[in-house]
Amino acid sequence: MSPVRADGKGSVLLAANTIPIAIEVKNISKPKGVFKDYDVRVLPTLVFLDGGGNMVDRHMGYLSRSGFLERGMLAITRQDAIQRALADLEQSGSDSALKRRELADAYRNLMQYPEALEHYAWCMDEGRKADPAALDDRNALLQGLCELGDLYDPAGEVVKGYLAAAKGRLAAGGDDLGQMLQDASDVLEINVNLEGERDTLKFHKSLRKSPDTQRQANALVAVGLSRPLNESRQGRKLEPAQLTDAMRMLTEDRARRRSSADPADISNDTYLFALDLLFSRRGTDLYSVALARGHDKAADLIADYLLAELDSALVASRLAKAGLDSGNPTARHQEWAWHAVDADPHSWQSLVTLARILAERGQVELGKKMLREGLDELYDYLDDRGVRGIEEAVKELASTR
Repeated sequence: MSPVRADGKGSVLLAANTIPIAIEVKNISKPKGVFKDYDVRVLPTLVFLDGGGNMVDRHMGYLSRSGFLERGMLAITRQDAIQRALADLEQSGSDSALKRRELADAYRNLMQYPEALEHYAWCMDEGRKADPAALDDRNALLQGLCELGDLYDPAGEVVKGYLAAAKGRLAAGGDDLGQMLQDASDVLEINVNLEGERDTLKFHKSLRKSPDTQRQANALVAVGLSRPLNESRQGRKLEPAQLTDAMRMLTEDRARRRSSADPADISNDTYLFALDLLFSRRGTDLYSVALARGHDKAADLIADYLLAELDSALVASRLAKAGLDSGNPTARHQEWAWHAVDADPHSWQSLVTLARILAERGQVELGKKMLREGLDELYDYLDDRGVRGIEEAVKELASTR
């Protein structure tokens, strides 16, 4: 199937082939009638039906205009979301964890919940082994599985089982770093989707009490608990050693994964790039928290780990932005900001970060000059969001004294 164009022609074609019906409701706690028929539990819910009343596609939540047009254009082809996902999986190969997860999403959206659970469970249990390149897709997978759990009780029990198993392995200790980080990530992500952040913080606190599970506690910090931990009362006890140990764990795990990657695998480059992005994101989270806690030496050590392992162009922008957000950017952050702009001259975000750091460090006029020149030079490359971003930064700096 050729790509769908969500443009003006798409709007016309959609209008000519569909009949829009909007049903307003204030309370869906006890769905009846059409709301029960289509299992509407989230507002808004978008349902596409064919002429016979059969559901072709369904989406829970808001969609962008382009997303709505794309879904609508696909729906009028009479090929439902499951058929599209099955075709994509066949083309990519049955071991594609990403396509298998998209198939599970399609089954869930079309209310075929047992089939959805089957494919989500395969992705959880076999996906990473079959498709290492799906490294950073597990969070989206867990989100989909948790959403299914809200709709289908057996899936909810499966989610609780995964959470209990991951917590049990962490509480038991052990030295398998890869399993430790995966379990920590699963606990964090499942609780995020179940709105159980307090449970994760409480679990972290319990792990910290035993000398045998200190690393497991720091694994939670490494995979994303550092920010919510910093914002909680427990953050006062967040020591520099916890942050630097978490960074060393990430570095060791990255090295292990890189050494085990098969150079002959055609997906190897994709896997390594995903690995670097994940390492960069998690590492800069630790860096930001170290700055926020005033642990400057720990922050410098974390930055040094990132810069030693990655192409500086990949992390310079993140590190500079963290310094700006800290409210006290240093000469090192300014240097990283310059490097980020040099590495990607078309990045308006890097340009804005640099200009704001310059202003924070007393070079307001230089910052404004760079923004004005950048807007002229990049105008043809920028979308509306980029233009607004630079213009807002110009106004902000214009009010700076």
